[in-house]
Amino acid sequence: MSLRKAMLVGFVVLNITIVGYIVRRTNSRSSQNGLHVEVDRQPSPQQARVDEFITIAGELKTFDDAAIRLDNDESDAIQMTLLDAGSASADAMPELMFNSVICDRRVARIYELLREMPPETARVSCNKLFEEKLLGLRKEWDKFSAIFKESPNPVICNDLRLRGHSVAAAVFLSAFFCPPETAGGRCDEWENTIRSAMAECGFDPDQYLERHHVPITNVFPQQLFVLNVYELIVTQNGCDSVHDTAQNILLPIVSESVFARWDSQPTIGGTSIQDELVRVPFFEGWQGIRPGEDRSNAVLHAKRVMEDCIVKSAK
Repeated sequence: MSLRKAMLVGFVVLNITIVGYIVRRTNSRSSQNGLHVEVDRQPSPQQARVDEFITIAGELKTFDDAAIRLDNDESDAIQMTLLDAGSASADAMPELMFNSVICDRRVARIYELLREMPPETARVSCNKLFEEKLLGLRKEWDKFSAIFKESPNPVICNDLRLRGHSVAAAVFLSAFFCPPETAGGRCDEWENTIRSAMAECGFDPDQYLERHHVPITNVFPQQLFVLNVYELIVTQNGCDSVHDTAQNILLPIVSESVFARWDSQPTIGGTSIQDELVRVPFFEGWQGIRPGEDRSNAVLHAKRVMEDCIVKSAK
């Protein structure tokens, strides 16, 4: 290195040292004099979504307000929360319908509003919610099928997903506020209603997926959702888990999840006890159980256990 370059490098290093010294001295004096610089701390994107969703749920003052807002996810906070639900699942194609429902602060708000009602009023309101949401899904399907008939291209309809989520929420709430025989039949009623509508217009969802590679999401109750609902009804009525009689039936491991208050804040250790509405049994994923007969058998087994439980509860 030439003498000139060495002197230049030395000059740069000296300046950096002097600037660092000045900054340290300034900070030290400010601290001694009781002064500090305010730092503009913006919430993280995740916390901002939580705060926005809490604000939305807090605006739902009546059952009717909350029921109407359940069909609307124009807020990014709602969309991202529902899309993120259960994203840790190890399944190749995770079924997130149940996860999305228990993560939805609007559903938690409706639960609290129903809990404040007399039992009979809550039952009637919950029945009304299911009927209206299923009718809304059927009407949305009719719109989709009309477009489908006229277009050779795939049709992506976000409103179908929204309506299906609303029906799923109504089914979930039915497990708490409706008789078990009513709640237990809701998944079949949902499935049969949409299958009938598809048959009327000659639509085959499997062929549609094979042709366009675009799944029609949330139109039917997902199998994992149905399994979770049946297990929930069983435990709500004091019967043993569907695991207890599962001879030669493959079932995923059931754990427990917290259905939290609409205004709860996430914490590192999970939801705080005061923010819990109820703990629900939870099949998070299929855990390697293959699509097809094995999953269908698991759902059928759970349905039989639920039906036996309903009979016992009625005695």
